[in-house]
Amino acid sequence: EIGPFAFAECNLEKVYIAPSVKRIHYAAFLNSKNLYSVHLPEGLKVIESETFSGCKNLSLVNTGLPESVTEIGANAFYKCSGLTSVTIGGSVTSIGGGAFEGCDSLDIGKR
Repeated sequence: EIGPFAFAECNLEKVYIAPSVKRIHYAAFLNSKNLYSVHLPEGLKVIESETFSGCKNLSLVNTGLPESVTEIGANAFYKCSGLTSVTIGGSVTSIGGGAFEGCDSLDIGKR
């Protein structure tokens, strides 16, 4: 797991999340404005609320969310204005309100 606020407001640019991570907790990368690349591993189950909220330069989340993701929390990608494409797998059973709000350039695909 990656804990709440673990990397909030950090100057990270790229993040590779280990395959052993199954849950990213609330606001883990909140307002990390320099973050532009995140690799989410297959096996990840939950992206909690506000995980990447305010990461305005985030433009790459693999080629989509891993097929293993079942839950995307409220405002998880809120105001990620650099996000242009994301594919949501068929295993997602819950998407919280505002999960992709403010992602003005986003094209959402579905597997």
